[in-house]
Amino acid sequence: MAARIVAGEAEARQWYRSEPIAGLGGRIALELLRSGHSPAVLDFLLDVLREEMQVAPGTARWQDRRS
Repeated sequence: MAARIVAGEAEARQWYRSEPIAGLGGRIALELLRSGHSPAVLDFLLDVLREEMQVAPGTARWQDRRS
């Protein structure tokens, strides 16, 4: 799902392994999934997708959600 938000699979993997999610305690998606918090990560990604659908094509909001 993250690959649909960013430029592709490589960027999604980078996000998954290294970008802290402020709204989820500053932990990265990999840590959250490993500790049983996959629903929270899925909710985060769904929120980002919902926001993306409300802005003009080509207007990235992903950066806004990471912090």
